[in-house]
Amino acid sequence: MGPGLTRTMTAAATAAVLTLGACAMGTDEPTQDELAAELASRPSIEEATVAQDEMLTEIRAAIDTAIGPQNWRRKEVHSASGCRDFPGLDGMERDSDRWIIDGGVTDQEWDLVEQAVTTVTGEHGFHPPEVILDRPGDHVLMIFRDDGAIVDLGTELNLVLGASTGCHPRT
Repeated sequence: MGPGLTRTMTAAATAAVLTLGACAMGTDEPTQDELAAELASRPSIEEATVAQDEMLTEIRAAIDTAIGPQNWRRKEVHSASGCRDFPGLDGMERDSDRWIIDGGVTDQEWDLVEQAVTTVTGEHGFHPPEVILDRPGDHVLMIFRDDGAIVDLGTELNLVLGASTGCHPRT
């Protein structure tokens, strides 16, 4: 699961949230002023990135507690882009580095990993995970928050953990 898929899923989640909000107000799409107000109400991209990195540290610690200490490897893929969901505004979203456990985890460990990740992300305002793939030895979860942030986790050959901030104002 690469940054492109994460960005696409972030865009879809944010568009859905904004569209639902606009529908509740009786319009089909949010106005530019409403989009600007929504973006301005969010923490800066720097604050969101720090919070994302802290949450990923908590997730790794929870996984280590659930299945025993792991040798996490960091793959630097930190990337940033503008936000399609806030056109014409100075927003930015960032994908985290990927955190990897070489060799993945067993199906029995996966259940414990999923519980640990769900607990931590729930404490950070995320919805319950969406199961993208669940077959023996091959599992993928996407976990969304209303602001477009996403945590993605999967295992097959390796366990891979990553996240995207959703759109936040540049500072």
